[in-house]
Amino acid sequence: MKWKKTTDKDYTIGVANQSEYLLKYTSLAPFTKHLEGALPNHFAELYVVLSKEPYVREEGVRRLTTLLFQDAKSRQLGVYSFDANEHKVDLILEELLTLTFFSIRRAIVIQNVDKFTKEAMGKLQDYFTNPSQDVILILVASTINRATNFYKQAEKVGVLLDVPEEKPWEKEKNTIDWLVSQSSHHGKILSHATAQRLVKQLGTDQQLLSNELQKLLCFIDNRKSIEDSDINAICCSGNTDNIWQLAEAIFKRDTSASIVIASHLLKSGVAIIALLRQIRTQFQTGYQICSILAGGGTSHDVNQEYPYMKNAILERNIQQSTQFGAHKFKSGILAIDAAEMLAKNSTGEPEFIMNILLVKLAER
Repeated sequence: MKWKKTTDKDYTIGVANQSEYLLKYTSLAPFTKHLEGALPNHFAELYVVLSKEPYVREEGVRRLTTLLFQDAKSRQLGVYSFDANEHKVDLILEELLTLTFFSIRRAIVIQNVDKFTKEAMGKLQDYFTNPSQDVILILVASTINRATNFYKQAEKVGVLLDVPEEKPWEKEKNTIDWLVSQSSHHGKILSHATAQRLVKQLGTDQQLLSNELQKLLCFIDNRKSIEDSDINAICCSGNTDNIWQLAEAIFKRDTSASIVIASHLLKSGVAIIALLRQIRTQFQTGYQICSILAGGGTSHDVNQEYPYMKNAILERNIQQSTQFGAHKFKSGILAIDAAEMLAKNSTGEPEFIMNILLVKLAER
């Protein structure tokens, strides 16, 4: 298979051998453009989808399988899904080598491929050297070490969507732009300020925001624009003040107050994942303010980065962030990530998980 060279800044190309080019994309848009160019019969035998963001992974696989199989029935017959946490690699390899009977092509999707043992990863890597031409293998993970032979071999024979992790302030800006773009795609107007309001309220998780945006689109019906009042009506805005109070208590290291507020929010129906992501957004903002000031920036520079912070609100955020400290914000973000992973993968009580986290965040 031959691929044409391009200068698109969103992906890189290098020569794999004399007849093939290596393709590696770092965002969804050019990856999708490539897939559309591969229609109908020029798809690679291997695709790798890597991103820390669950939404990006799901969307990458969705776009790929939608273009591979043009109708729902063929997708149902042609896509086989496995999870490295649940399935042995030998079973998957057996499926990869099975002849196709019910569809013209098949796609094998392996989620969490990075959870395989080193031995299992080696078996998959061996498959890369002589892949089946009747099956398209799609490997999905949050990340794979780029220095490993597995990653390098996948680069040689496949197409990669490897989305780098964004800095907190970059992610917030890009998420706001993405919300505005998504709304425009649906024929609706979402102002930058209103999108920023939604991100401040819910965090930067794109899957959560996508779900909320769908709710808003249904709610406004034939109206052309999404307003702050719509967010107030259906996006749990009744708890917004308490969420800000929770952040204030955490930054003051008032463990007792933060535990009481968090307990109230959880009992009022706020999901622990949503709450954790809202806390993370506050920590990311604080860390960015510390970074601006450490780099010689002033309150004006902070305001340029966060236009909604003005006057007393701006001064309070700067003072709060300076007192809490960049190191504590950084370690706090890691603790929040760990708590979210625990909340997703355990049957533990959300309130217990949250209380443990709040105690950690209060430590000096």
